[in-house]
Amino acid sequence: MSKPKKRSELFLSCDLVDSTNYKQVRQQRATSDGPPWQQTFLEFYRTFPQLVAQKQAKAVTGVSFDLWKPIGDELIMTVCVTKEAQVFEAVDLWIEALNDYGKTLSPYGMGTKGGAFMATFPGPDSEVAVPRQPISDTSGLGVVLLNDQAFKGNRKHGTYVYDYFGPSIDTGFRILGKATPRYFPLSTEVAWALFAAKMHDHAALEAFVYHGSHEMKGVWSGRDYPLFAIDRMHTDPVNGAVKTLTSSGRPGVLDSIALCASCLEAPGWPSAIYLPDAGDERLKREPVDPLDHLRDDNQMDGAEKATTGSTELGEDQPSKPLPMGDEIEAEDDVQESA
Repeated sequence: MSKPKKRSELFLSCDLVDSTNYKQVRQQRATSDGPPWQQTFLEFYRTFPQLVAQKQAKAVTGVSFDLWKPIGDELIMTVCVTKEAQVFEAVDLWIEALNDYGKTLSPYGMGTKGGAFMATFPGPDSEVAVPRQPISDTSGLGVVLLNDQAFKGNRKHGTYVYDYFGPSIDTGFRILGKATPRYFPLSTEVAWALFAAKMHDHAALEAFVYHGSHEMKGVWSGRDYPLFAIDRMHTDPVNGAVKTLTSSGRPGVLDSIALCASCLEAPGWPSAIYLPDAGDERLKREPVDPLDHLRDDNQMDGAEKATTGSTELGEDQPSKPLPMGDEIEAEDDVQESA
């Protein structure tokens, strides 16, 4: 049975600003006073992905945007990345799309915000296939093997809902919660890749800011998380003048990379990054699959027996109840003595 592909996925968010107020105000007015609010949002779900596709068409690093999921008035897409340049181009094109679409929303009193984070598979993050009809599974196989089986061949979207989970996803949503119309927050892994991609291109990094450390609930055992962001309004003359008055200014590239690297080496850091084609060797460390030890020969033999002469999920096999605590300990004793 094939093992999960080792890779890092870049997650990019586009969220609508002031959408709740717009819906409620439009709901109270007659439709003759403008388009119904539902039409505006239907246009978002259709038009923004089309805009991203247009941006992707001019990409030079081969980045490809895929929709992960809509969450209310937010769309999140993923990009499989293998090198720093892909991370930079994907973020750059995404922010272009945010800015362009924000102009179309301005007459409605709305705008856009977003952020970026990264997840690495098969560890520390994982993929899951959630059965749409879980009661139909009677194979008795372990959940790890069942999950692997669901990812074999083409995706079966009529049978499963495919999703991601893991500490990087949890951290990523905390980071997206820091997004504003002006600041596009970045996970540490994304920031590292961006700085590495444009280490000697100061103009490309002019929009980067360091927002200090922030405590994020449940992340890194309560330690403050260093937060970088992209200032989407850095070209505004007033913002530029204010920036020259601050002591921090644009973060130093080497110092920023050193900070990112130290975080990833720190005990308990929740996330990882894997860019096999990266220029920085530290970004090429292969992820370790935490479930690999559950795919030993004994379990594979059991899987073959359970699926012989049955359907894909082994519906013809009788179900096997989950072992109780005493039974688990007894099985462990037998395995240890063997």
